[in-house]
Amino acid sequence: MNVTKVYDVALIGQMMKDRIILRNETVTATGGAAYYGGLVVQRLGLQAAVITKLAKTDDRMLDEFRETGIGVFPSYDAVTSSIEITYPTGQPDKRTARFLSLSEPFTTADIPDIRAKITHVCPLLRGEITLEILRMFGQQEGLLALDAQGFIRGVAEDGAAIMSDWEEKAEGLQYVDILKVDDVEAELLTGKADIQMAAEELVSYGPREVVVTYKGGVVVYADGEVYEAVFTSRSFKGRTGRGDTTMGAYLSRRLTHAPQEACQFAAALTSLKMEEHGPFRKGLHDVEMLLSKTADR
Repeated sequence: MNVTKVYDVALIGQMMKDRIILRNETVTATGGAAYYGGLVVQRLGLQAAVITKLAKTDDRMLDEFRETGIGVFPSYDAVTSSIEITYPTGQPDKRTARFLSLSEPFTTADIPDIRAKITHVCPLLRGEITLEILRMFGQQEGLLALDAQGFIRGVAEDGAAIMSDWEEKAEGLQYVDILKVDDVEAELLTGKADIQMAAEELVSYGPREVVVTYKGGVVVYADGEVYEAVFTSRSFKGRTGRGDTTMGAYLSRRLTHAPQEACQFAAALTSLKMEEHGPFRKGLHDVEMLLSKTADR
């Protein structure tokens, strides 16, 4: 009898070629929410799957997934999406983004027939994931998580990233169980600068939990309660991928722990990741050690 494999977390989003300019240092690296988040899930000893899109000539970008045991379900396009992110000062939240190339959006034909305890929809730009695909995921078994970034961020004619409200949020968010935003996105979607007030309004659209990242840490709104944990990074050279890493860590921990514990865990793991370029490359023990030190203070 055939038994369908059930992944712990499945992530859908395009692969990215990142060009990161931090003051006088330039780093070229693989990026994208599915990349940063998927590696977090797998490094924590869970089973991750990544549904992604890139150029066939860049298939080697998926080797790190395959080598670590992540289930890889690619679709191929003429080009791989790429972005240039510039941090002109030492402030991690002072940055600009310019898109250099873009893959075509996902279609329903790109979605494999797999099962996951949590499916995380984490597109880069508006239009990459259609409402039809979001609705399809919302009707499947398991929880649906969503990064709002890919529904409010667009591209200007010069390639610059631009943001505007998600016109279909009333329908789209009703399918979502766990929503990820940063503080700027939360205000854009609700008109409220206060993180807690914005999260309360976002919950009214349907999500049961809202995860908010900001420069100081992570805020989680769940079941009418607010939980917060601060980032403790000694440096921010690995700032790119902060939100993607936070969500990967939160969802992984949330499978077996309460929102408050998942919030603290995500902040600790992301603090470690931000001290180095690239994805989280440490392990569960390192996160637990940091949590222990924080608790002793």
